[in-house]
Amino acid sequence: MAPTGRARGSPREFKRLPAGADFKPDNVLVSDDGEGLGLRARVVDFGLASTLAEDPELVDAPATASASRVDNSESALTITGARLGTPAYMAPEQIAGRPADARCDQFSFALALHEALTGQRAFAGERVEELHAAVLAGRRRSPARRIPRGLRLVIDRALELDPQRRFPSMLVLLSEIERARAARRRGGVALAGVSVALTAGALGSAVARPVPCAGGQAAIATTWDAPQRAAVESAFLATDKPYAAKAWAEAARRLDDYARAWATMHDDACAATRVRGEQSSEALDLRMVCLERRRDELAALVEEFSRDALDPSVVSRAVEASDSLTPIDGCADLEALASPESLPEDPRIRTQVATLRRQIARGKAARDAGRYREALAIAEQVDAAAEQLAYRPLRAETALLVGTLRGLLGEADTAELELERGFTLALASGHTEVAMWTAIHAVHVVGFVGHHGFEGRRWARLAEPLVTRLDSPPRAEASLVANLGNIAVLQGELDEAETRFQDAIERATADVGARDVMIARSSANLGAVYRRRGDYERALAAYRRAESIFDENLGPRHPAMATLANNMGALYQAMGSLADAERSYQTVLELAGSSIAATSPTLGHAHNNFGELLLERGEPAAAAEHFTAAIEIWEQSLAPAHPLVAHPLMGLGRARLALGDASGAVSALRRALELREGAEVDAAAIDEARIELARAQAAVTASP
Repeated sequence: MAPTGRARGSPREFKRLPAGADFKPDNVLVSDDGEGLGLRARVVDFGLASTLAEDPELVDAPATASASRVDNSESALTITGARLGTPAYMAPEQIAGRPADARCDQFSFALALHEALTGQRAFAGERVEELHAAVLAGRRRSPARRIPRGLRLVIDRALELDPQRRFPSMLVLLSEIERARAARRRGGVALAGVSVALTAGALGSAVARPVPCAGGQAAIATTWDAPQRAAVESAFLATDKPYAAKAWAEAARRLDDYARAWATMHDDACAATRVRGEQSSEALDLRMVCLERRRDELAALVEEFSRDALDPSVVSRAVEASDSLTPIDGCADLEALASPESLPEDPRIRTQVATLRRQIARGKAARDAGRYREALAIAEQVDAAAEQLAYRPLRAETALLVGTLRGLLGEADTAELELERGFTLALASGHTEVAMWTAIHAVHVVGFVGHHGFEGRRWARLAEPLVTRLDSPPRAEASLVANLGNIAVLQGELDEAETRFQDAIERATADVGARDVMIARSSANLGAVYRRRGDYERALAAYRRAESIFDENLGPRHPAMATLANNMGALYQAMGSLADAERSYQTVLELAGSSIAATSPTLGHAHNNFGELLLERGEPAAAAEHFTAAIEIWEQSLAPAHPLVAHPLMGLGRARLALGDASGAVSALRRALELREGAEVDAAAIDEARIELARAQAAVTASP
């Protein structure tokens, strides 16, 4: 049979508006395949057509849009005041004049498919304005002929008024059609006499003609493009923090890299199936769903970054939050992608799963931005909804998010229960990646935050084979080893801690490069180990390496530099380099109010350490001022009864005794002893407080 259908041209030149869909029956040619298999339909002009600008000569001018379709009685529509490409097949966002993207193709395609299967349009209307009113209101007519259930569910989703509720891509939509056709074949019923073959060059949202599989950049631009970059930059700089410009530059670079990697992976996934024929359509479906989840993460983080009145703490975490985006590489690992139990067959439930996963992405972004309480509220709401769906991989993901947030809030016991629940669900459903990260987080939460070192080590043994099975995803091994290093420090195993942190640095360097912030944090931890052991030169070298990397990635006035400067001051003080120690403490004090809050615990440490230095140098009056400042800060930021407050109280007692104020010394030292006796501190610290208090009491007795 000769090809049927006709190409449609435009009798005049029109100015073009942003891209939208232009799929319509005229673009489908039906022919005999020549191989005895019957009729084949091919799409010859599908995807990313442009809507027409309003032209003064066209307004209110009658025109006809005709097409060869099943029911020609409905093929003509009168255009009044139209600014459309093909008015009968426009998506609601185009009709409303909103920005259009590749999801418009799905709506247009579903309209044409509905018409082919039933002989009538999904929405009624003799004139364009009538048709468009029905589309915008979602008023679907009852079909003249029954549509098979599987196809009906696909069409229903593709005709969602909200573009976000449609399929992740045209490729996923087509995969669902194939799934429905296969199900009908298994049931012994032919879906239709015509097999629709959509070649790679015909896929609108996945391809930009004439180059096949080159639509990744356009797809990710809906999430990260010039206007969104400008919005984030404006939000960052509006905080007026001295580190904001550097945070913006470094975060933007990371988000740019992530978007490029996403676009490359998108095009490769398409080409692997549609061009090179290396992977099945099922593999393409898995990869596209994975990429959609990565894009949801990026979108959620961009939303966090572009909020009005942005919290400066979000800006201070921006670089590491950007680094925390789930790597794109995982979307090429078909074994890992195929391991979780299959999505529910019902497309409506699949849509609910996709919606909840977008909420998980929001919660993760809020967590990584430091908004723990808000993130927990999102996570618990999603967790409750996920339990109703009874889809175990999703429940494992929500449990992981809730567990990490509880840990960050210091609720170690509750966090452990959530992580254990998530780990069990992940293993039961084959969700290996989630099981791995759940175990890695549990090492830190249980072993370090909860001070249950041996239990933390048990979680590490559970994590190790999962890391190996997934071929050591970026940052996974380094995170696991660094967490074990922290447990070793807590248990006083400094030799092991040194080995762990060195190992973490080597693994992170191999994964993410030698200048990543992750390297700086492990280097700082390694410096603290050396300082505890009295190996001051190696400690200083480790601190300086961390300082160099922090400065490069975060800038000299970032809050992380304050913490490091305080630690370096303590090291210089232990080395007897009091002038260097003073400069380090002054660096922290100068950042107060601009880079760090006036009640920051780090500022309290600097005041306490500076007080010790001044006391050592024979300046008790100045020392007493810094000890008093440390007490006030920690009482506000921690708690009046926090055991850390005992440290500056001890210093204040010594300073007052040196100034001849024995009664004032007794008051400070008595309170320090009470705090230490009421907390789980070692006996030596309690004995120290008792000895100092006895000295002060003796001085009171000896005074006239």
